[in-house]
Amino acid sequence: MVYVFIPYETVDQYFNLASTLEQDQAYQQAGKDFLDAPVENPPFIRYESIFLKAFKNMPQMRVPSYETPAGTRIYELRSYESATEAKALKKIHMFNEGGEIAIFEK
Repeated sequence: MVYVFIPYETVDQYFNLASTLEQDQAYQQAGKDFLDAPVENPPFIRYESIFLKAFKNMPQMRVPSYETPAGTRIYELRSYESATEAKALKKIHMFNEGGEIAIFEK
């Protein structure tokens, strides 16, 4: 599994990406084999696109600075589900005002 994180400065950048790439001839040429792959030989089994909104207290991705070798590090992408909108807002509050981001950074 491969995850690719692409930060956008605006929501419009995200929603306009497909049409922007369709008009980019260099992109179309460089990705031709991938973009036009035959159905009997697809370049992937599953493609999933998720739009994530940053937390107020961590508005941008940050590359952590570690002294350990890159090959020994483990990264975790957490995904939370909530039974109700109120419970989701409570969890978001815990990350921002509740100080959980500071705990993760520590």
